Amino acid sequence: FIPEIFAAVTESISRLHRRMNRLSVNKEQLKRNFEMNKAQVIAEPLYILLACHGHPNAHEVVRKLSAEAEKTGNPLYNLASLSLDNYMKQFTPEQKAILKNPEKYTGIASQKTEKICDYWVKQFE
Repeated sequence: FIPEIFAAVTESISRLHRRMNRLSVNKEQLKRNFEMNKAQVIAEPLYILLACHGHPNAHEVVRKLSAEAEKTGNPLYNLASLSLDNYMKQFTPEQKAILKNPEKYTGIASQKTEKICDYWVKQFE
């Protein structure tokens, strides 16, 4: 079965390669999607910052605030500022900037991507 397995893997890689070459990013649509959801994007950095500053139940609090923000239309940042002021006072200006401008937040996605790519480049050398 080894020749058949090899042929199947080769064909799968070839198909993937063809599909990947046809992919493109629609930057305008990406921007529209981000604008529609940017108030919720800060949920992840917010709960991480709260946890780092000692909030005992950061994830659950942010989950509830996110649901309230979605229901009421009041931005998550505003709701958090009102109910979590004691914690948010501890945030650095850089941390507050991420919460106010979520387009600056990328988490560690770029580092993870680089690590994965480096790993696979080494595997194929």
